[in-house]
Amino acid sequence: MMYSQAAADAVAPEGRDLAEARTIILNVLADTPSSSKVDLYAAVLSAHGLTSESANEPLKVDTPHGRPVDDVDPSHPAVQSRRLRFATDHVLHELYTGGVISPASGDHYSASNDSIPVRGPSWGGSTQFQHHHTPAPQFGRWKLAGVPSIRAELAREDLPEQYIELLGGRGSQVLREGIGAFQRGLFIAGVDLLGAASEAAWFGLGAWLKDDLKLQRLVAAGDNAAEVIDRSAEGVARRNVWNKRGLSDLRSQAAHLRDLRNYGLHPTGAADDDLEPAFTEAGCAVLYMAAPRYFRQLDQIRQRLKEVESGEA
Repeated sequence: MMYSQAAADAVAPEGRDLAEARTIILNVLADTPSSSKVDLYAAVLSAHGLTSESANEPLKVDTPHGRPVDDVDPSHPAVQSRRLRFATDHVLHELYTGGVISPASGDHYSASNDSIPVRGPSWGGSTQFQHHHTPAPQFGRWKLAGVPSIRAELAREDLPEQYIELLGGRGSQVLREGIGAFQRGLFIAGVDLLGAASEAAWFGLGAWLKDDLKLQRLVAAGDNAAEVIDRSAEGVARRNVWNKRGLSDLRSQAAHLRDLRNYGLHPTGAADDDLEPAFTEAGCAVLYMAAPRYFRQLDQIRQRLKEVESGEA
């Protein structure tokens, strides 16, 4: 099978394609309880005077049969329709992962190969290409998500079970209840419990740094989380199991979550304009959006420390 790089380049969505598709999708979903992916594709195509049949209009080329098509007109209807469809898929993916839309019902499907119909001097057929555009999530219908649905997508309930070896039993329960608090709109509790789960994760890391006796005493006593975080980060750096910049980012995130927890647990005193926004719905959402990557990286560090301790590294 001969793949055409020119075709792949011509169907790659541009920034204006994505911006336009996003506006159209949100406008359609704002006016209806739900819409199928097919109807959303049709709405985006219609804005350019295209229909689903436009994809079947042959592209006239001068390429001999059996050779890759190396000259593709980006304004041709068959090319435009695919570019706009890929743009729609990309936007659906972004809206879904951002919690703006949620599935209604429908079939699951996707594809990574496609073709454009072409007509040569004395032949007709199609030119094949492989695309690597972000697919829409695998649902057939879409709707605007309600606020509780958005919170549920941002703070997944399966997160504590994924990292129970890092967090421990109590830490997993704390994270689970923090997720529940955020989903119910209890933002102060959601932030405070997320901060406590973060501390539990660093205690989990510290337990693997056997050469630091003071750290081991602190971990055993469950005391002085700030020092546990600092000494654990230093121990990880000594073993060179994580890149310096990434470790610095994790350490900063841990310090920020600890500051938020301490602030949230002490309701008296002067308001801190830098910390207060974290206890709003938007601020809490940002923290829970970052939580999966944060705990995943800490757990990867735990696994590497375990390998070093057991001599497997």
